[in-house]
Amino acid sequence: MTRPAFCNIGSHPRSGTTALLLLLNSDPGVYISNEQNILGLAYEMLPWITTQERRGEKARELIDRFGGNPETGLIRAASRRENHTLAEIHRYCFSASSIRAIVRAIYEAHHTALQPEVELKLYGDQMPASAQWVDCMWKMPLDVKYIHMTRNPYDVANSILRRNASAENGTDWWEDHPTVEQIMTLWNYALDAGRAQHHRRDAIHVRYEEMMFERPAFVRRLEDFFGFQLDVDYPLVSDKSQHFEREYIDDHTARYIEAQTGWPRHVVWPDDRNLHERT
Repeated sequence: MTRPAFCNIGSHPRSGTTALLLLLNSDPGVYISNEQNILGLAYEMLPWITTQERRGEKARELIDRFGGNPETGLIRAASRRENHTLAEIHRYCFSASSIRAIVRAIYEAHHTALQPEVELKLYGDQMPASAQWVDCMWKMPLDVKYIHMTRNPYDVANSILRRNASAENGTDWWEDHPTVEQIMTLWNYALDAGRAQHHRRDAIHVRYEEMMFERPAFVRRLEDFFGFQLDVDYPLVSDKSQHFEREYIDDHTARYIEAQTGWPRHVVWPDDRNLHERT
């Protein structure tokens, strides 16, 4: 089996990424972490872990400015005791490729603790907010596979408004209290971020509704995307009577959502819309 890629799952909050995490993690060879923001942490490490690249670039800059020996990379005259080259020194500095090894080691350690007899074939992080900096993700020295999930905007808004109400009465730890206006602004932004990746072979844009109600076809899409078979078995709630409550979506809120998204209120997924272009 080839080296596993890093799977990053992004979306708008309350769009079903946790359900996707649980579905994928039901395969013993998969370990997707829950909002650890490992890519963000890895990005912050880059200035300290890319010593080889930074020193090499600095040496070339100084040689261009002040002269030196381009063959050895040294920018000063060497003493009789010095027969080394800068390249030999840089060989023992960390490089950008170290990030891949560090990230994988973290996941292998946690996966081994849960599944000591099973080879890790897929690992990554479920981080909805990563949709806001997906362009930076592609600059990371990792073999990233990106899954972007979109859910019907009325159900996203209803889920967030329900959590707002639960937090107000003390039954939820939810700290954010976004307004409908803020929810829809971010929902549109996330949708556009997902659509912007449709040309990439290492990105896939999926729907919450297909995961819930068209699960066999949905899993086959993921298998085609990853290039290997998934052995998933998680009891997602696929009964449609358990979905689409929308008790927090009054007429005023519904009209606002439709005006902002162009999404008909009583349609789960409009036939004339797709995930790649606005209509």
